[in-house]
Amino acid sequence: MASGPPICLVVHTPLRLISAHPTAHRYVYNREDPQSGLYPYKCRKQQGCSRSTGGTDGWDFRSFDPTFWSHFESLIASLQTEGVVADLILFHPYDDGQWGFDCMGGRDPSAYNISNDAHYLRYAVARLAAFSNVWWSMANEFDFVGCKRAGVGHEHAWWGTSFVAEASPVWDELFAVLAAEDPYPRERSIHNGPVLYNHSRPWVSHVSLQANWKLTTKLMQTTGKPVIWDEVHYEGDIPQDWGGLTGAGMADQFWRGLSLGVHVGHGETILQPGIEDDKQQLWWSKGGRLRGTSLLRVAWQREYLDTVPSWSSLEARNYTHDDCTGSVLVKQGEYALFHIRQRARNCSLSLPGLSSGDTFRATKLNWWEMTTTLLADKAHQPITIDLVKYRDFRLPCNVELRRVVGQAGPVASL
Repeated sequence: MASGPPICLVVHTPLRLISAHPTAHRYVYNREDPQSGLYPYKCRKQQGCSRSTGGTDGWDFRSFDPTFWSHFESLIASLQTEGVVADLILFHPYDDGQWGFDCMGGRDPSAYNISNDAHYLRYAVARLAAFSNVWWSMANEFDFVGCKRAGVGHEHAWWGTSFVAEASPVWDELFAVLAAEDPYPRERSIHNGPVLYNHSRPWVSHVSLQANWKLTTKLMQTTGKPVIWDEVHYEGDIPQDWGGLTGAGMADQFWRGLSLGVHVGHGETILQPGIEDDKQQLWWSKGGRLRGTSLLRVAWQREYLDTVPSWSSLEARNYTHDDCTGSVLVKQGEYALFHIRQRARNCSLSLPGLSSGDTFRATKLNWWEMTTTLLADKAHQPITIDLVKYRDFRLPCNVELRRVVGQAGPVASL
């Protein structure tokens, strides 16, 4: 980040959550040292341990720099004032051989020693756990940290292959340390690359999911834990496909996630003309000002969420009728939100569990224009909606059904 530890994600609805790294990282558009000049450890070398010298021999992994940690605490406190949760990414693979913070126990995965990592976790928890707005993310793309990869397997896995780690002894030990040290305890998870962590482990509070979104319902059922899509790509225009979503594509991910009962992460990778790559102020890695078109639509959805029944009463289901497919979030007999992705001309919708004598109101949620359209009032089920009439075929369709007590009334031409 330009002035301190990097911040990489933004809102997870209906939470207000920001992800941040305590340790510096290097990646595309982000290969400069932090301008603050602050690092979590003290340096043994008089000339410094930054880019010009590098090497793990320069850092004292048993001695922390209190100036860095005080600065980091001030950032968390600032977020707390704004009512924002800081999801702290404790480890990541993007050290790029620069500082050695990724592999403080050596580079050989078969002989990796976690003592320095455990010391770091104990210190981080001792300083940061007292903040009520802290969550713990053990790692970003844990399976890319080669030195900690012992037992994980699936070396040639690619995105969307849905492999779960065969074993993860290093990460399990680190989770055990974190769980033992945290007195409260805060929410804990771990972010995946192509290989998933076993989220059924007792120290994991929720599933932190990148890609593999088709596994969402299965993961909820098998783990019994909430799911966060904390990286659904980014609204932007960089050449990398993960940073090239349109504003509509990003906003749609929030509605798709909502219909499955999950929280969704927002972020941007929008380039500014005339600025070299590593000086680009991309929100994804450096924070700054949001410039995209999706954020207003996400905020509109956040307002809509205040009208939705409590999350504990909702159930996510797949939706299929003829050629119409998608997902639906249901409170039995009261509420349903349909997210229709693949569709024929007409889709038949009904409110599951509606009592005899009750009717429902159908409303189209025009999430790009941020308006609503009444489709039917006091309707018996099912109803059939002509999507050619009511939807832009470039965008998935969201239709809400709510119970109305009373006799059936006229139904508009759908």
